[in-house]
Amino acid sequence: MVPDGTELAVAGYVDGWNALLVADTLGQNGRVLAKGLGYLSTPKWSPQGSRIAFVGRVGNSSDNELWTVGRDGTNLRQVTTDGAVGGIAWSPSGHEIIYIRYQSLDLTCTGGVYANGTLWRLDPLTGERHQLTSNTEVECP
Repeated sequence: MVPDGTELAVAGYVDGWNALLVADTLGQNGRVLAKGLGYLSTPKWSPQGSRIAFVGRVGNSSDNELWTVGRDGTNLRQVTTDGAVGGIAWSPSGHEIIYIRYQSLDLTCTGGVYANGTLWRLDPLTGERHQLTSNTEVECP
């Protein structure tokens, strides 16, 4: 729910496409902010309510990436491109997004290793980001 309590953001389907939808708290006055991604989930409002961050995937890609869009549907932007994203949260100021990055170093997992579950901090306007935690590489089964 947007911080002022007036709108909800949800992932759903419109005309057979994954979509990011916003509606008032009665489920009325809905509008589509993003549509056509291969996957879309976990919308999170910025603390000021001006932007929404969400997890999305283009086409048949295997990686879910971090995206942002304005409350009015403008400035739809993919802000990560190098690994699956999950567990997103805005900083209290709204100037940064914290997320979990998953990256498989060997997608077949045959004698490979995974470097999964590291926390990252990202400035959604500039794309500048910093890794906050490290995870020892673990062999796949």
